[in-house]
Order: sequence, then structure tokens, then C-alpha cells
Amino acid sequence: MTVPGYPSTVGRVLERSARAGLVHVPVNFNARGEELEYLLTQSEPAAAFVDPALGPST
Repeated sequence: MTVPGYPSTVGRVLERSARAGLVHVPVNFNARGEELEYLLTQSEPAAAFVDPALGPST
């Protein structure tokens, strides 16, 4: 599955997660501090898929 605007890898993760009965919770990549903590606390994630390209630059 290809999601327009996303690499094919993301599409495969979304498709296979849905087939496994998992729920996709989008998180704004600009979320920081308390906002990010709130999102992760409220959604109680069992796993997180992240793009290293969106992480802090070194």
C-alpha cells in the first residue's frame, strides 16, 4: 500500500498495523515537552514508529 506523500515503508506499516488491529495515533512532529508527554500518556502506546530524519540534528 502506498500512502500519497509518504514513503512506501510508512504505507506498509500503517496497513499491517491496521490488519493486526492496532490503532494509528498521529503525532505532530513539532510536539515537544508537555504536549508530547500528554499525547503519549493519553494514547498509551505499545509501540512507536519514528522517522530518524525528524529527530534532533547533531
